[in-house]
Amino acid sequence: VVYTSAASRIVHDGVLPVPVAFASASIDFSVTLADDPTMRIEVSGEDVCLFEMCNGRFLEQRSWEQVPDAWGDFISQHTCAPHLSALMRPDGAAVEFQECKLCVGTVVTMVGELHKSANGVLSLRPQIGGTPTPLGAPREHWRTSWESAVGGASPLPVEGGLGAGTRIEKVLMSDDPSFLSGSKNSQMLRWALQLTSWTKLTVKRALRRPPSPSLSGQDARARGSPPTSPAAGPRTNAPVAGSELRARVYIERP
Repeated sequence: VVYTSAASRIVHDGVLPVPVAFASASIDFSVTLADDPTMRIEVSGEDVCLFEMCNGRFLEQRSWEQVPDAWGDFISQHTCAPHLSALMRPDGAAVEFQECKLCVGTVVTMVGELHKSANGVLSLRPQIGGTPTPLGAPREHWRTSWESAVGGASPLPVEGGLGAGTRIEKVLMSDDPSFLSGSKNSQMLRWALQLTSWTKLTVKRALRRPPSPSLSGQDARARGSPPTSPAAGPRTNAPVAGSELRARVYIERP
């Protein structure tokens, strides 16, 4: 339901790989509570940011001479640095291909804020507005994200450079099973969890057809009927007080 693919040129001397091609796409999907399948929550694929992926992460390095034709076509069609992609062929540079994807059937952890519309439709959205509460500081979980920011304390830096004041306006998702067990400590997840309580969710079905296939040929294919009565006009969803959550999500085939 979500994928991001990139190709980068490998350089030496400790310099990070230089991106030469990039593509991403997503579809909308719905989730249901694991302990209450009747409760449905909508998620917009455009709001999702994948991080710390395990089974959903594909990474491989090859010299240009060993790159399959399909991967070479990917670089040609999605190039973001034409001058670099043109130089790779003659000098035999190494190329790193990386893809992060969220497929049907994956168990993931989600971090977001729960909204409820006037007609009762629930949706998971990015945490919005204001400055997050520093790690360790008390927080009233019944408040919405912008209410908690009023009169809040100054951002507290997190070891490694990721500050608590850093705002990632996305619904964070990871398929790493160690997060909920507490056996893995991620700075990004630590930042996100200061905003949240957690519950279990189940991805129920996709709302429209998936995008074009991804690099590894295992794109997130999910069949789902389109919405029968799409809402007209601007979205009116408002956050539910105290509804920010960390969600363990089961993505199921329809």
